[in-house]
Amino acid sequence: MYRSLEFSGRDSLSAHGAFCKLLLKSSDSNAALDSDVQSAVDIAKIVNQCTFKEWLPGPDLIPWADAFLDRDARAVRMMPNVEYLHIDSAPITKSLLATISRLHKTLKTLSIRSCTLDEELTKKQLLGLDSLRLRTVEFYGGSSMSLSPSVFRLRDLETFRTDSWSFDISALFKFLSKTPSITDLTIASVVHKLGNGSMPSLAPIDLPNIGAIRIPASFLTFFAGRPLHRVSLTAVEWREALEIRDHPTLPLLTAGELVPLIKSTASITELHIPQHVYIVLPIFKHFQHLEVLVLVYDHPNFATNTVVSSNDLFREVIDLLCTKWPVCPPPVLQELRLDFGTSAAADARPFMLNLQLQLQMLTGPLCAAFPRLTSMSAARFVKWQRWNAHSEWHAFVPHHFRELVKDALSRGRPFTDVGDCLTPLDYKH
Repeated sequence: MYRSLEFSGRDSLSAHGAFCKLLLKSSDSNAALDSDVQSAVDIAKIVNQCTFKEWLPGPDLIPWADAFLDRDARAVRMMPNVEYLHIDSAPITKSLLATISRLHKTLKTLSIRSCTLDEELTKKQLLGLDSLRLRTVEFYGGSSMSLSPSVFRLRDLETFRTDSWSFDISALFKFLSKTPSITDLTIASVVHKLGNGSMPSLAPIDLPNIGAIRIPASFLTFFAGRPLHRVSLTAVEWREALEIRDHPTLPLLTAGELVPLIKSTASITELHIPQHVYIVLPIFKHFQHLEVLVLVYDHPNFATNTVVSSNDLFREVIDLLCTKWPVCPPPVLQELRLDFGTSAAADARPFMLNLQLQLQMLTGPLCAAFPRLTSMSAARFVKWQRWNAHSEWHAFVPHHFRELVKDALSRGRPFTDVGDCLTPLDYKH
């Protein structure tokens, strides 16, 4: 229970509050160290992960939130083995900053999402973060990147994830060029501000150890000649003019623009790409070690002529996918995911809950083209798995999607079931 603690600004009755008070009491030299306090001290030693979330102003924020946030932050400093710290929708206060700095001996992962930086913080207080030796850093959304990576000691950084909503693009590329230890990079979205000049770039010697990237497709050219093994070109590009942001419709990628993929100095085993890339590039020829393939059919930047909205179009998509990969060389693909989007309209497409149709395509053309396949999904809320190439397929609804499926079925959504995957979720049965 106590290996992972969550401190929420929306929960005034958190059981962790009593624990924090006992823990802080142990630092009072004048207080007696009773059995409850000693138990809190012992429990604090097993805490490995802490999360602060939902502390920004709002109608649901608990009374005296600043005081409770300070109390919880001070208590976390007394947990000697915290390796993972997540701060989501919270102000980066002097107290939280002191907590981050105090964890310098153990902290490996720091995640900051949609946070604000306390205006009263001084440069001297920020310099206290220099002692951190982080392996993973995440900065997402809002003004969190006012807390620049330059204040951290990131020579050992392996994984870095961000978006340019938080980061000036030039500053991002400058930071990347000075951090050769990075092996895993995510730039979830990038905002191009019109009139800001040319796009910065990376030198050929930058990021020599990068092995996994999730980037906008236009950034691919910067990663030629790197030892890539996992590539995702599904990140989104935005344009901003006069504070208005929108998704630009970009030209479909050509084979020439995808050459950096081919020039990887390692074997790419996982590939997430817009669907049209699979059509223009002979995947079977260049990625013979591919084990995981994700095809995105509804990418915000790449418009396709046909929306896969019917069962017949779904069959055509599967047939085209299979015929683009010849029998020889035999593929080693084990996992296939087809991403048709996450909108309500996408979820309502008839094949999404037509499990009999999905199984028909799976045991027919898909297994004929990819005989080693053991995992497949054509809807985000239904997954197919089998133990090996000779066993039967079974469908299941992941736990976090069960309420979504229940709601759809309760409203009379048509479905066909296989192996009682959906029927138990339908209140009418």
